[in-house]
Amino acid sequence: MKPRRLLAAAAALAVVAAGCGAPAGGSPSAGASCAATPEPASDAVAAWAGRQDPSVYPQIIDPGGTIVCGANRLMFSFLDAANVPIASPDRTVAVALYDLGKDAETAAVTATAEFIWAIQDQVGVYVVNVDILTSGLWGAEFTTQIADAAP
Repeated sequence: MKPRRLLAAAAALAVVAAGCGAPAGGSPSAGASCAATPEPASDAVAAWAGRQDPSVYPQIIDPGGTIVCGANRLMFSFLDAANVPIASPDRTVAVALYDLGKDAETAAVTATAEFIWAIQDQVGVYVVNVDILTSGLWGAEFTTQIADAAP
């Protein structure tokens, strides 16, 4: 599979904006200050997200407000066209995160995900530790392949 920028992931990481800002009447998450990047132009976001033709779809696992500024453990899986989970230990995944309000063409964070079993030998997920240093709209690019197949 060729590298794909997946709109579903870009939309899912938009919650970073809420998680990094100060809650209504409160202070920023974990007492830390979080710089904000400007809102990107809608045509820039559409152009970034429009470069896709995925054969598998990312499913970010975020139980509400867990993606915040600072250190994060991003957890996700992949679904096929029939919505069947297809995570497996022989599938490798590289993750690139883009701060769309700052620079939609250059990854701000890159990492290799680790596969872990959620239910031993039945259902797995991927995890990657990343630092998100600003609030705003972020996009995620997942590059995945099975074993030694071409990406």
